Amino acid sequence: MTKDASSAKEEIFDETKLSRFAQAHVADIEHLIDTLVLKIAERDERLAMLRTDFREVRRDYNLDSNYLESNKNLTFLREELNALRRLRVDAYLKWRKSILLKKSTTIDPRDVFKIELDVASIIGDNILKIEANQSPLPHSYSSSLVTAGMVWIPGGTFAMGSDWTTAKPDEQPAHLVKVDAFWMDEAEVTNRQFAEFVKATGFVTLAEKIPTKEEFPDAPPENLVAGSIRFLVPDGVVSLNNHFQWWAYAPGWSWRYPQGPEGLGYEKLLDFPVVHVSWDDAAAYAKWAGKRLPTEAEWEFAARGGKLEEWESSDVLHTEESGKTKWKANIWQGRFPYVNDASDGYEWAAPVKQFPPNAFGLYDMAGNVWEWCEDWYAPDYYSKQSQSVVTMKEGVRVNPQGVPKDASWDARTPGSGPTKVSRGGSYLCSDLYCRGYRPSQRSPTTADTALPHSGFRCVKDAPAKAAN
Repeated sequence: MTKDASSAKEEIFDETKLSRFAQAHVADIEHLIDTLVLKIAERDERLAMLRTDFREVRRDYNLDSNYLESNKNLTFLREELNALRRLRVDAYLKWRKSILLKKSTTIDPRDVFKIELDVASIIGDNILKIEANQSPLPHSYSSSLVTAGMVWIPGGTFAMGSDWTTAKPDEQPAHLVKVDAFWMDEAEVTNRQFAEFVKATGFVTLAEKIPTKEEFPDAPPENLVAGSIRFLVPDGVVSLNNHFQWWAYAPGWSWRYPQGPEGLGYEKLLDFPVVHVSWDDAAAYAKWAGKRLPTEAEWEFAARGGKLEEWESSDVLHTEESGKTKWKANIWQGRFPYVNDASDGYEWAAPVKQFPPNAFGLYDMAGNVWEWCEDWYAPDYYSKQSQSVVTMKEGVRVNPQGVPKDASWDARTPGSGPTKVSRGGSYLCSDLYCRGYRPSQRSPTTADTALPHSGFRCVKDAPAKAAN
C-alpha cells in the first residue's frame, strides 16, 4: 500500500475527524454511503459515478427557504435513515476494505474520506439545526429512496391545449403555461405497488365496497353488489353515439380481479398497471407514498417530452420497419369497438414499460390506461383562464391548478356533479373514436368511478434549489 493510501486509511478510521453527528451516528452515515456504493459496484467508471451520485445526495439534502414544522422534518429524515439501516449493505464494508488494501484500485481512498466527511456534515448539521429549532429541511425534501422509480421533469413554459381544427372544444385555445420542476413516476402505478399499499394500510377500494341503499335508493336490492365497470366487445357494427353498447356494470370486478372473478387475479398481473381504481383510491395511494397526483398542466408538459408540437392521429405512434408496423404505444388497432387486431401485441392493458419512453424517460404517457389528474374539470376552463389576468404573469399562466370543485361541470353528463380530469388515453383509444392518446386531450370522469382502463401515476415536488 502506498504512503498516501496508508495515510488515507488512518484518516478514514479516525472518527475524531468526523462531525459530532458522525461520532454518534456512524452507522447512519455508513448506510447512506452504502446506497451510493451499491449503485457504483455495477458500473465500470466507479469514481465518476461516485462523484455524480454524491452530488445528487448533496442536492437532495440541500436546505431551502420553504420550511415545515421542525418535528415533522426531523421525523421525516429519521425515517429515511431507518430505511437506510434496513438495507443489506455488507458489500460496502468489503468494498471499502478492498480499495484500501489493493494497490491496483482506480479509486483514491482520499476521495472516499472526503465524501464521508461531506455527507456527515450535510446530514449532521441539518439534524442539529432541526433539533435546535433552527432551519429545518424544506417541505419538498426528496431523497434517492423517495424518488426511486421516478424521473426528474425540469419544468418550463409550453403551449398547453391545442388549436388544431380537429381538437375538441375543451382543448382550446392553446395558451402559454409555466410549470415548476417536479419528479414523476416513470411508469403507471402497478398492481405490485398497489398491493403493497393495501397490505400496509388495509385500504378498501371503491369497487370492493358494497353500494348502499342510501347511495342508490332506486336500485333493486339484488343489484347492490360490489363491482366495477367492464368493457364488452359488441358482436358487430354499432353506432359510436351510444357508449352503453360496450360498457356494463360487472359484479366482482376490482383491482384484485381486473379481468373479472373468472379471469386472472392481480397476483398474476403484478407488473400491469392497477385499474378499477377511483380518483379517491388513487389519491389515497399517492398520500401513503408521500406523493400526489399530477396537475393537468404537469401531466401534459411531461407527456410532450419537451416537444412543442401537437399531433392529430396515431401516425406518430408507429413506424414502418421492413414492411411491418412497429407500435410505440398500446392503443386500439382495427374497427372500434368490435375488432381489435392487437398489432401492437396487446388486446387489453400491457405490463408497464413495454413500449419506448418519451424524451423525459416516461413510459406509457400515450395509451395503455388513462391516468387520473388532480384537477377538477370544466369544459370552458381554458377559454376562461386565457382571459384572466389574476393568475397570469407576463402573459403566462403559472402552475394552474384547475377550477374549484363547485365550478366543475360536464355538459355531456348533466347532473353527474363535479368531475375530475384523466389524461393519456388507453388501450381502447382509436383514431376512429376518442384519440385520447394525444397529449392535449382531456377526459372528465366523476371521482367515484372505477374503470378497467383507468389507472394513475404520481408526482413529487422538487427541492427549489435543485429545480433551479
